[in-house]
Amino acid sequence: MNTAIRRIRARSVVSLPIAFGAFAAAGSIDTALGANAHAVAAAATVTVGCLVLAAWTSATARTAHASLALGCWLALLAVAPVHVVGPLAIGTTGIAAAMLEAATWAAALGAVVSTVYLGFREFGTSATADYAEDVLDGEPDY
Repeated sequence: MNTAIRRIRARSVVSLPIAFGAFAAAGSIDTALGANAHAVAAAATVTVGCLVLAAWTSATARTAHASLALGCWLALLAVAPVHVVGPLAIGTTGIAAAMLEAATWAAALGAVVSTVYLGFREFGTSATADYAEDVLDGEPDY
């Protein structure tokens, strides 16, 4: 498993589209599989997307990671109104409806997962402040 993660880190440019492709595939898995098979297939696909996105986040800088999270939230805000109005304009079946659903799921899962990883990343870098002894032990200046 560590070898696969190292390969993904080495190809960080390729791993981001793979992660969002997995999120989009999870959102567009056909429900004709049955409830249990659909849930297992979607969960496995989301897990693959999360693992690939985790490898990407560990290989990039914080600013790129924060930009990705913000971009995903903005993409979700852009896709959501189209998702509400879209079925009225394009119908509820067809390739356009499936692409719209996949884009919505990719934006939503990408936004949530990248934000959670960013939170864990920021939590892991706890900055300690050094205080001068005279401030802590001194008398208050009134």
